Amino acid sequence: MKENKVNFIYKNPNFKFKKKIIPLKEYPNGYSDKFELFIKDNKEYIISPGVDTYLLYIINILDNQLFKALKGHEECISVLNYFKNKENINDEYILSVDIKGILIIWDINNNFKIKYKIKTKEYVIFSSIIYFINNNNNFIITSNSYQSENESSSFSKIYSLSNGKHIKNLKSTNSNNTYYIIPWHDYKNNIYYEIECCLGKISIINILSNNIYYILISPHDQEAFTCGFVYLENGNQFLCTSSVHGEIKFWDLEKKILTKKFYKDKDYNLLSMIHFSDNYIIFADSNKERAFKILEIKNLKIISKIGGKHTSPILCIKEIEHSEYGKCIITSGTDKSIIIWSIK
Repeated sequence: MKENKVNFIYKNPNFKFKKKIIPLKEYPNGYSDKFELFIKDNKEYIISPGVDTYLLYIINILDNQLFKALKGHEECISVLNYFKNKENINDEYILSVDIKGILIIWDINNNFKIKYKIKTKEYVIFSSIIYFINNNNNFIITSNSYQSENESSSFSKIYSLSNGKHIKNLKSTNSNNTYYIIPWHDYKNNIYYEIECCLGKISIINILSNNIYYILISPHDQEAFTCGFVYLENGNQFLCTSSVHGEIKFWDLEKKILTKKFYKDKDYNLLSMIHFSDNYIIFADSNKERAFKILEIKNLKIISKIGGKHTSPILCIKEIEHSEYGKCIITSGTDKSIIIWSIK
C-alpha cells in the first residue's frame, strides 16, 4: 500500500514470462492481498498462509526453499501485509489478521517474533494497515466489515504501534463494510487520512482529528470497492479505485469529484490492481481471465493483455525489484500457482 507514488516511465511495459515458483499453500480469506512480498538482506521472499496449520510460510523466491514458518494464529487468515518505515529501518513488520479478529504484528528485525497480538473484537476484517507518520504517531488501523447503524457496534480502530494499545474508534465507521484501506498523506496541507474502500461508498477520515473529510457515494449501492491507490498528476492528488462492478474510477481528492472511469465488463470482478508507473495500471479479472491487462491512465486504453501461463483466473498482482530479473510483477491465480513476469 503505497501513496503519492511517482514512478519511472515506460512507453509500453512488455512483460515476459520468467518462471513459476513454489505454489501457495492457501489464500487468505480477504479480497486484494492474497500473498505478500518483501526483500531482506538482498533476498526476495514471498509470504503464504498455511492450509490447516494456520502458519505463515516465508519462502525464498530465488531457490524456492522454506525460510521460516510463523506460528501464532489458530484460525484462517483474512489479512496479510508487509510494511516498512522508510524513515526508520528498524520498523519492518508483517501484519496478519485471522477470521476471529486476532491481529498479529511480526517484527522482522527481531527474528520475526510477535511484537503484538491484539484481540480486535471485530467480525472478519478484510483490511488493516500500519501507518507510519513519525516516532510519536505510528499506528495500526483495523477496519470493520459489518455494516450497522448501532452506535455500540463495531468500528474501524486505531492502535498504537509503540505499545499495541487501543487509542480510539474512527468516527462513523460502524456504518462501513470495508474491503480495503489506503493511507493518504495530503502533502499540501500536511494532513494524514485513511481512505476506506467500502460497500457502496468510499470514506475518507482524518486519523489525527478523527473528522470525516468526505464520503464518496457510488451510484450503485451494492458496488464493492476492493482496491485502490493515491497518486499525483501535475501536482494534484487523485484516488484510483477498482470494484466488483468491473469499473476503475478516478477521483479528484481535492475537488472531491469523480473525474473519469474505465468500464470493461459488468461480469468483471476486479480484486487486485497496482499502480505500476505514472502512465500505467496493471489489473486482472478474478472471474474469468487467466491474464492481466495493462491500462494506460491518460487515454483509458488497454495496451496489453499478458497471460498463457495460469490455468485459472488471476487473483493477486504484486510488484518487486528482483535481484536477477529486475523490475517484475508476480501473479497468482485460483490454481495457487505463482508466476514471475519481467520487463527484461
